[in-house]
Amino acid sequence: MLNSTGAHRFKGAGFAWLVALLVWSGQVLQPLFACDTSGEFEPPLASDELLYRAYSPASGQERTTLFHIPATAPADDRILVILLHGGGDHDLEDMLSDMRRTGWADIARRSGIVLAYPTALKEPDTFGATFNWNDGRLGTDIWAMPDHQNIDDVGYLAEIMDIAQQQFFVGQRIYVMGISNGGMMAFRLASDRRTNGRIGAMAVMAAQIPAARAGEAMSAIPTLLISGSQDPLIPSEGGAVWSQLEDQNGQALGEPLYLGEVISHRATLGRLLRANGCNTDKKSGLLPNRSDDGTRVALSRYCGASGDVTSVRVIGGGHRWQGLGDNSQDSVHPCFAIPAGAYEITYYIDAGLTTLDGFNATDAAWRFFLRRQR
Repeated sequence: MLNSTGAHRFKGAGFAWLVALLVWSGQVLQPLFACDTSGEFEPPLASDELLYRAYSPASGQERTTLFHIPATAPADDRILVILLHGGGDHDLEDMLSDMRRTGWADIARRSGIVLAYPTALKEPDTFGATFNWNDGRLGTDIWAMPDHQNIDDVGYLAEIMDIAQQQFFVGQRIYVMGISNGGMMAFRLASDRRTNGRIGAMAVMAAQIPAARAGEAMSAIPTLLISGSQDPLIPSEGGAVWSQLEDQNGQALGEPLYLGEVISHRATLGRLLRANGCNTDKKSGLLPNRSDDGTRVALSRYCGASGDVTSVRVIGGGHRWQGLGDNSQDSVHPCFAIPAGAYEITYYIDAGLTTLDGFNATDAAWRFFLRRQR
C-alpha cells in the first residue's frame, strides 16, 4: 500500500515472515505476489520446468530445487544461472512463483540457458516459519534463522551445481544471482572453497556482506552489485540491521527486531575490488532520467574496460528488485490465516522505491554474465 511519503508497505505472515530477513523485494509487483499460501504454482509449472526433490548429503535432509530446462537449450555445454531468493516467505510454491516472474524464464527460453531456483530451509512444524538462507549473520533475535541450526547451504548449492552438470548437461559456465538474504548467500559462496572456483560471475542485489563474514577471503568473481541508496532494511553505511513491523497505517507493532550486522555498501564494494584485483579507477555516469519517480540510476564500471566489478546505485531506490513493478498503490493480500481463528494476520514493512528509468536488474545481470564469456 502506498503511504503518504510514496513508499510501499507490504504484507507479512506473522513475525517470522518478516523478521527472518529479508522481505523479498519483488513483493511489490502487482499482482505477482499474492502470498495466498495456496500450495499451487501460479502460473502452473510448464513442460520445461522440473520440480526436483532429492536427499541432500550436505543438509542431511530432502531439499527442493526448481529447474527450468527450455527446449532451446543446446545438447551439451549448457549455461546455468542459479537464482537465490530472498528470505521471509513461508510458502514454497508462492516463493518459487515469485522468482519465476522476474523475467529470467523469458531469457532462458530465448537464450537456451538452464535455470535453477534452489530453496532454503525453514523450521519444520513451526507456526509462521519462513525460508531463509544461512548467509552467515549471527546473534540475531530470530530464533528460526538457519545459522542457528548450522545448515550447510553452501554444500547444498555445490550439490545443485553437481546435479546440473551430471544430469542436465551443464558445462563450466555457472552464474549466480541473489537478492537480499539470497544476495548475502551469494557472497558466502564467493568465500567457500567448494564453490568459489566454480562461479563465472555473480549479480547481487539489495545486500551487503554480513559483518560476521567480513574477514573471510573472497574469490576473484566478477560481480554486478545493485543497490538502492535509500534501502530501509540494509543500512547503506553498515551496522545493525533492524526490522520494524507496522500496521496498514504505518504505526509500529511491538519493538524493532535485531537482524544481525552488515558492513557498509562502500566496504562491500571495496572487498569486491580487492578480490578481483581492481584499483579504484572507474568509469561512471548517470543513466537518462526517463521518469519523475524520485530515483536516478548511477552506473560505475571498475577494472578497466572489462568492468569485472560493476556497481549500479539506484539513488533514491529501496529494497526492491530494481526495474520491475511500479510505485503506484499496491493491493494488500493476506499472507497467513491462523488455523484456529476466523481472521488473518497481516503485517507491513516499508520497502522503498523501484526505478522506472528503464533499468532492469534481470536484463542487466544477463548482459553482465554474457560479457564474461567473451
